[in-house]
Amino acid sequence: MITIAVCGAGTVNDALAARAETLGRAIAGLTRRTSSGGFIPEIDGLRFIPIAWVVIYHVNQVLRTEYGGPSKEDRFIQFVKVGAFAPHLFFVISGFVLALPFAAHHLSGRKKVRVGAYYLRRVTRLWPAYVVIMSCLFLWRLPAEPSVSRSLAPHYLIGLLFQHDLTYGTANPLNGVAWSLEVEIQFYALLPLLAMVFAVKDVRLRRGIIVAVVVTAIVLQRNMSMYAYACGPRPCQSVVNFIQFFLVGFLLADIYLADWKGRPSRHWGWDVVWLASVFALAYVLRPVVPQSSPLRHWMFPPLVLVFFLSALRGAAMSRVLRAPVIFTVGGMCYTIYLLHFVIITFLIRNLTRTLVGSSPSNLDIVVQSILLVPAVLVVSSLFFAAVERPTMNKRWPQLLAAWVRQLASGRRTRAVALLSGAESELRPAAPTALG
Repeated sequence: MITIAVCGAGTVNDALAARAETLGRAIAGLTRRTSSGGFIPEIDGLRFIPIAWVVIYHVNQVLRTEYGGPSKEDRFIQFVKVGAFAPHLFFVISGFVLALPFAAHHLSGRKKVRVGAYYLRRVTRLWPAYVVIMSCLFLWRLPAEPSVSRSLAPHYLIGLLFQHDLTYGTANPLNGVAWSLEVEIQFYALLPLLAMVFAVKDVRLRRGIIVAVVVTAIVLQRNMSMYAYACGPRPCQSVVNFIQFFLVGFLLADIYLADWKGRPSRHWGWDVVWLASVFALAYVLRPVVPQSSPLRHWMFPPLVLVFFLSALRGAAMSRVLRAPVIFTVGGMCYTIYLLHFVIITFLIRNLTRTLVGSSPSNLDIVVQSILLVPAVLVVSSLFFAAVERPTMNKRWPQLLAAWVRQLASGRRTRAVALLSGAESELRPAAPTALG
């Protein structure tokens, strides 16, 4: 009896271990590659928060657009609709992540960032996945709507240059969520200039300058009524209207390097602060607060700074952010963001609509989310593994050229090895974490 029990337990444990190993390999295959060679799981964990929020927000939005909804929104719906501000959280993360190597040079004596290499890396990192997705969306509409597709061609071509909103003053009809990516591109162009603030050695003066620019930006936005698009859609959908969030990321990078030395200490008290910041953000950003409210404009940036600071310092939150599933999904946020709205709209219109009542309820949103989120993750994971993750290697153009040469010369085994990532001969020595 005892022997059987032990053997059975061993068999079960072996099976669980095998499954855990398989899951670990799958997660490793979806973990992002960083061009610096360093990987901070908490950063991708932070990305999970806005990407999860915006997906649920768009499930609700598509349901309401297709089937309508109650005129009075309860607190659940108001909390879901705060997901409309998820791109602002991405702006903060971008400001933080991209400022780190510039700040590390000035504050920690790390290697100087080569501006030309920085710009080239932004193009080779973001453009391939974006071009593939936008091209697929354009080609998808060609057979069904040839006349409409001809009118979409200019939007498609201008969109490939990340200039659609500035050119047309509206979101791209092929993929409306791409507006925030165009704002990011504008920030990337300005970043080397803005990052010169880290050359200021006095920490109080340096942070004072950043805060002063944030305050000036908010004053300008309010005077131009940017919140109501009274100044026209082009400046309102440009980096001018969102610069304060990227600069909050600058403050976060400054604190992370100068105060924490890249190793923030953790305490459960910060978890309490993080929860409080979540409720405070939900209160300030809830839909019933007017767009012109000074409360929203002045409180959003400091609250989001507290939100990220406390997430990185919280004992429980640090464990959550470092969970493999969390940082893996967060690491795929670029692909998920570009694909999720199209997938959700297609599935609701063609598959899950039969489960929706005449007027979508909170339960409908939950059920649809349970059904649709896995589909979004599966499609996004396949695209991420096939397209985005390979281009995270900053040497992917050279590797692709080598793969084409090997394939053309008939050396298919070597070509497959290159394509699958066996590229040690072409890989340079590992750089420093922030180099």
